[in-house]
Amino acid sequence: MKLLNLPEPVWLAGTGGNPFAVAVAAHRKAQATRKAPVKRLETKWAIVRSLFQAGFDRPTIMELFRFIDWIMALPPDLESRFMNDVLKLEASTRMPFIAPFEQLAEKRGEKRGEKRGEERGERKVRESLARRLLARGDPPAEVADLTGLPLDKVEALRPSPQSVRETPAEYRAPARPATPKRRPSPTRKAAAPRRRPPATPREK
Repeated sequence: MKLLNLPEPVWLAGTGGNPFAVAVAAHRKAQATRKAPVKRLETKWAIVRSLFQAGFDRPTIMELFRFIDWIMALPPDLESRFMNDVLKLEASTRMPFIAPFEQLAEKRGEKRGEKRGEERGERKVRESLARRLLARGDPPAEVADLTGLPLDKVEALRPSPQSVRETPAEYRAPARPATPKRRPSPTRKAAAPRRRPPATPREK
């Protein structure tokens, strides 16, 4: 079965179009298909097609694509098939989002130099995603588990307050509604002591 002939995916239905939710869901799918390469190929394809439907901008699509491509690695024959169909998808949507060096991904691993470059590229992608998640306020331990980076490396990537303010709105954690302040209850004035009536003079 050709990937391009698969039904239109509705994979992002439960993610709300949130890039962070897409990354987390893709990570779970990667774990579930670790020993099923054909199933992983179909799942990876569905995720990538869904990125177009979600309305993400080009930089977000590229960042998510790189992360998904890293965590859902495929055997060489399936990877070549996947990349060929991705290029066809680009042509049909008229939205190229894969950089030239990524278009040659099917040749990865043929030379040691290329493999080192790939590893450096993957590390940069993981670090970029980690910075995004930390800027959202996610705990470093969870970020380390998701990205595969050492915890001490994640701690070193913590953003400054200025960079947190500059984080795109779609990557920020939803703000918690402010708790309304309770108005202090009016203090009751103490009742004035009742005056006793004057004693009536006794008759002589």
